[in-house]
Amino acid sequence: RSRGVPASPEQQDVAAAKAAAQRESEWLESVRGKLIDGVGPLVDFGETRAPDSTTPHASSLWLELEMPLRGERVLLVPLVEEVVSKVLVRSTPGLESAVVVPPGKGAKLPTVMTSGVNFSALADIADEVDVNQVVSNDVNAVLKFYGVEAARASIVNEIRSVFGVYGIHVDARHLGLIADYMTHEGGYKPLNRNGIDSCGSPLLKMSFETTMNFLEQATINGDVDPLNSSSASIILGRPPKHGTGSFGLHAHLPREEEAGDEVARKVAGEADPRQLKKVKKAKKVKSGEAA
Repeated sequence: RSRGVPASPEQQDVAAAKAAAQRESEWLESVRGKLIDGVGPLVDFGETRAPDSTTPHASSLWLELEMPLRGERVLLVPLVEEVVSKVLVRSTPGLESAVVVPPGKGAKLPTVMTSGVNFSALADIADEVDVNQVVSNDVNAVLKFYGVEAARASIVNEIRSVFGVYGIHVDARHLGLIADYMTHEGGYKPLNRNGIDSCGSPLLKMSFETTMNFLEQATINGDVDPLNSSSASIILGRPPKHGTGSFGLHAHLPREEEAGDEVARKVAGEADPRQLKKVKKAKKVKSGEAA
């Protein structure tokens, strides 16, 4: 029969300390849960307004927490962070966060940069915000609220800003052409294989992406390509019907009968009748001078 080796006094002290720490941790967690569950909206606990404040918003908010100490140490910062994360002070649907940007070079007023879009909320505070200077990179939101022309202008501004970071200048006519193609149907068409799917030229779609997919669809549907697009013409080695390729330039050649008569006169030694008139006129001038 085997016997267990008794623990040393040092091991017993370590085990007792671990058990006490475990009990303390469990107690703190229970108190922490009670505190968090009892917290209501932050504004109900207190607010302070400036004496000369003319706005209905509080200049500062305060919160008091009461907890039994019992001599144990409590990490207050994580507790406050968890409480704050569950309390809603003020919110606007569609906006996750907002940052005030100081006025830059040449500007007099600061701007507010938000994560999210809510144009209707901005319209409600038109007295405090210049709604004519609102800019958004959410083209779809601009399209729904302001219309297709505003969406077109937003596309041009966003493309210009992307190239502007690298110091690349792109002519406004090229950017306008891209924006016109993306919005000419009254909506917002992306520049990818999903957006080009509405094109009527199968060869043009094949030259972009997913060649086999577009080829399979064109074969099943029996599509016909009129070769009006530049890509389709280049694929088949034909000059595109655009620009200088939109017309033909030919030299004016005489008809076969006229060409045959001219050759016959030259063979017979006959001169061009127009040349004979010039020679007769020159002879008359000379005879007049001699007289």
